[in-house]
Amino acid sequence: MTKLPASLRAGSALAIATAALAMPAPALAGWDRIEKVGSGNVVDQCGALALRASDNRALVVPTGSTIEIEVLGHGIDLVKNEEIEFNGGGHTIIRRHGGAQNVTRKCGPIGSVKLRLTVNRANPEVGAPAERNYTLRIGGDRIRVTAVLPGTFQNFGWDRQSFSGGSGGGAGGGGAVGATGPVVVGSGQSCAGSQSCGGGGTTGVVVPPQGPAGSSSRSEFSTNLRGCIAGRGGDVRMVGNRLVITLPDDRNAVRDCITNATFARVAQVYDRLDITSTTAPQIPAIRYSVRGGEGARARPASDPAAARFSLDSDFAMRMVGVQDYQLVATNFASRQLTLDVRVQSTVPYGVTRIAPAALRLAPPTSIRPAGGLSRNSSAMPPRPTVAFDIDLAPSDVTSRPLEWSVAGAGGACFTAASGILNPPAGAQRVSLILERVSATACAGQNVAVSVAPQGRGNIGLYAESTAITLN
Repeated sequence: MTKLPASLRAGSALAIATAALAMPAPALAGWDRIEKVGSGNVVDQCGALALRASDNRALVVPTGSTIEIEVLGHGIDLVKNEEIEFNGGGHTIIRRHGGAQNVTRKCGPIGSVKLRLTVNRANPEVGAPAERNYTLRIGGDRIRVTAVLPGTFQNFGWDRQSFSGGSGGGAGGGGAVGATGPVVVGSGQSCAGSQSCGGGGTTGVVVPPQGPAGSSSRSEFSTNLRGCIAGRGGDVRMVGNRLVITLPDDRNAVRDCITNATFARVAQVYDRLDITSTTAPQIPAIRYSVRGGEGARARPASDPAAARFSLDSDFAMRMVGVQDYQLVATNFASRQLTLDVRVQSTVPYGVTRIAPAALRLAPPTSIRPAGGLSRNSSAMPPRPTVAFDIDLAPSDVTSRPLEWSVAGAGGACFTAASGILNPPAGAQRVSLILERVSATACAGQNVAVSVAPQGRGNIGLYAESTAITLN
C-alpha cells in the first residue's frame, strides 16, 4: 500500500473533522411517554404508564395537587435544568436516568427525568372553570398539562350513621340507607418496559372524605335526630326514595335534641385523571341548601362532603301536618343533586289557627205544611250564627276529620256544643258555623271554641282555640 505524504494525511484529518462539525447535532429532548412515580416502598422501575406522546392530548392532573412523574425520551436526561419550566405552578427535578440505567429499570434504552410538579389552585372556587391548561417545557418539547377539578357527582345519599341502631323496617317499606364509601370506578392499563400499548389514565376517581385531621365526624353522625326521637313516638326512615321524619306528639320530651341533624353524603368525581396526587388536591366546597317548606336548613358537617339537614327549634316544637323539602347539593360548576325529605306530625294533618269570622245569618227555615206545598215561613225568624275561620296545616291526606267543642258559660247557648267537621281534600281553610239558641240567649257571656284532629283534642300540640263574647 502506498503511504500518503504527511501533508495529505493532515489535510484528510482536517476535512473529516470539518465534516463532523458540519453535521447537525442530535436533538436533546424528544419525549416518548410519561410514567407515574410510585411511593417510596415501590421498586424503582417503570411500568405505570400515564400518557404517550402519540396519544396527542394533554396530561390530566388534579388542580391544587402535588404530583410526581417521570418523563422518558431519547436524550431527555441531558436537558439542562434551566431548560425545564412549568407555567402551572412550581417544579422540582428529583433525578435523571440515562439509557443504560433505564434498561436495568425495565424502562427500555431511553433516558428519563423525574419531576415533582406543584399545580396551582383555582381561585375563586365558585364559578371557576372545570379545567385550566398549562405547559411543561423540557428543552424543545412542550407537554400540555390540564388541571381539573372534580366536576361531577358520584351519588348523593343519606349517611347510614344517621340511623344509629338501624331505622328498622315496618309498614311503608322503611329501612336505613346510606351513600357508599369512596371507590375507584375504573383504571387504565399499565405498560411495562418497551411494551407497546395504549394510553393509561384513571377514570371515575371518587374524592375521599375530606374531614380535617382529628375530626370527630363519626361521633357527630351518631348525634342524630333519630337517636333523639326514636322510642318516643317519632322516627326517621326511608319510604320509597323519600326520607320521612315523623315527629312525636310529646315535643317537650325531646326539646333539647329536636334540632339534631340527619346527615347525607355526596361524592365528587374526577371525570378523568392520568395522575393522582401525592398530597390532598383542591376539592371545592359543596354548597348545601333547602327548598320547599319552612323551618328547615342545611349546612356542611365537619366533613365538607357531608350535609346536615336540621329543623329550627321553634318550628319543630309546634309543627303539625306535613312539610315537603328538597335537600340540594350544588358544586362549584353549579351542578346539582337533590334528596327528598318529608317532615310530618304523628297525625299527618292539623290546624294552625281558628279565629272569629263576620256575623252571619242562616237561611230561612223551610217548613212543609199540609197539602205538600213548600213555603218560607215568616213566622219563624232565622236564628243568628257565629262563624269561625279555621286554617289547616299543609297536608296531602284526603281524610282530615276535625273535632270541635264549645266550653265556658255560653256552652249551652248553641244548638250543638261539639261535633265533627270534615274538610274537603285540598282545602286550606274551612268555616265552622255555630247556631245560637236565640238572638238574645247568653248575651254578654264568654265562650271558648276549640278544634283539633279527631282523637287529639286533649293534646296541646294539635288543639287550637279562640274566645269570644256573645252579643
